[in-house]
Amino acid sequence: MRSMEAFIEHVQGKPVTIADAEQGFIIQQLVSAIYEAAEKGTFVEL
Repeated sequence: MRSMEAFIEHVQGKPVTIADAEQGFIIQQLVSAIYEAAEKGTFVEL
């Protein structure tokens, strides 16, 4: 439900941070693994 709260705060003009640095790092690892799996045509372990 955090994303809905963030949306409401954004609409109200309040500053919003949905993801912190640690979450951003994890997301980047996931995206990189997705690309690697697509290139190799197989599963990639994280």
